[in-house]
Amino acid sequence: MHAMNAMETAVVPTNSEIFAFHLGEKEYGIEIEKIQELWAYEVVNQPANAPKFFANGIQLRGFNVPVIDLRRCFDIQLPRLDQFTVVIVLNLCGRLIGMVVDSMAEILHLPAEQIQRARGNAQIETTKLLLGVGRLGKRQFNLLDIDQIIHEQQRELA
Repeated sequence: MHAMNAMETAVVPTNSEIFAFHLGEKEYGIEIEKIQELWAYEVVNQPANAPKFFANGIQLRGFNVPVIDLRRCFDIQLPRLDQFTVVIVLNLCGRLIGMVVDSMAEILHLPAEQIQRARGNAQIETTKLLLGVGRLGKRQFNLLDIDQIIHEQQRELA
């Protein structure tokens, strides 16, 4: 493992608490303070002419909460939905948005020095949706910039 220098460190809160989850074969993470709650996924039909990332919505205490499927955002093959599939309900500046993930992993304490800036590669479009890459031992997490992901999805709707 190579040493990280200050130029490679991502801009994320110091000593972040990260909620780790799975999408396909990879582990991802988001800052825990953005999460409001978790819901078991209920199979729903995608509305006709809906954008590819849209996975319908849920009713949460009288509010309609739009739900996006991150697997579609990252062009990950959609596995069979099962008892491990969850909807993470996010509170982004007072707006509730759900996102479907394959399964939850755990909550991790990830020191800032363990997070590298995402590097551009063949998947440049997805790289801009990452805050960075976190490493704990042999594990690697793509840390999502969920605000940017939601912004990109809303642009696609326009």
